[in-house]
Amino acid sequence: MRQVVASRHISLYAPEQMTPKLESLIAEVEAELAAGKVSKKFDIADDFLVDLNRRVRKVNY
Repeated sequence: MRQVVASRHISLYAPEQMTPKLESLIAEVEAELAAGKVSKKFDIADDFLVDLNRRVRKVNY
């Protein structure tokens, strides 16, 4: 309460509930993570592009 008096500012926070669509998307991503269907972390953009092109070639052939 002292902080409110000193700063003359109060903040209220009420997180919004997720929509069913967002919950579905999160569930899908979590399933992909669990199945190992995500790429590794890249520090260099060129490495990412090489990996992406390699994956595209696998899908197309």
